[in-house]
Order: sequence, then structure tokens, then C-alpha cells
Amino acid sequence: MKLVYIAGAFRGPTPWDVEQNIRKAEAFALEIARVGAMPVCPHTMTRYFNGQLDDRFWLDGTLALLERCDAIALVPGNWEESGGTRGEIERAIDLSMPIFTPDETADRVLERQHPAVHVHYRNGELHGLESIRHFAVCNACSWRACCAAL
Repeated sequence: MKLVYIAGAFRGPTPWDVEQNIRKAEAFALEIARVGAMPVCPHTMTRYFNGQLDDRFWLDGTLALLERCDAIALVPGNWEESGGTRGEIERAIDLSMPIFTPDETADRVLERQHPAVHVHYRNGELHGLESIRHFAVCNACSWRACCAAL
């Protein structure tokens, strides 16, 4: 089973905003599970730990989780403003990890910022969760081969 890291904003100006970010990530993680991949959602794993340790600990820990995953998926509607998510994207790029984006606008933003990034559903045939479903069940030998099959 493939592990898909859920990346999106965690912090917010108020506890209400933090909880809303967690709920968005949680709902998205369930969608990922429904298409056949196991979501790794740090938002839900640490929701009550806010303020218990410094930010560096949590940021380093989430990067360690990311490195053990097969792909990263960006939570629709809240990843753009998050410094932590931008760091996770950078690490995913360093690892040549598949990046699932919420829409083609996000694809263009990432490709403009990182010309080498390869997003999963650029061919126009598979969109959104369908591309993650394909990835979750594909037994191709490598990510590049998986994309070539699309």
C-alpha cells in the first residue's frame, strides 16, 4: 500500500483557524484513503500538542514522516500560505517524490517556482483524486514509468 503525505496549513491566527485547517486536512486524508492509499496526516497526529515543543521539532518531525512516504498531496485551498508546506514541497522535490496538486492552477504555480517539478496529472486525462487512485494501485517499477503509463 502506498503512503501519501498530507501537506497543508496547520497554524492559524486563532485556535479556531488551526482547528479548521486540521479539519480540512482530515477530510482530505479520508478522500485519499477512499481511493486506496494510506494517508499520513500530521495535522491529526499532533492537533493537541500545539505549544508543547518548539516549532523546529514539529517541522523536522513532519519532514521525517514525509521522507517515509511515497507521495505528497496538497490540501485544497490552504497550502499556498503555509511556510511549513512550502518546506515540505521543497523536500518532496529534492526526493523526486510525486506531488499531487489540488488543481492545474497549483500545477502552474509549482512549475513556475520549480521548473523541474513533475506533477502527476498534467496530461489532462486524469484529474484530482483519480490521479491518486491510479498512483495508489499502480505497480510500475518507478514514478517516471508510472507517469509514462498515463
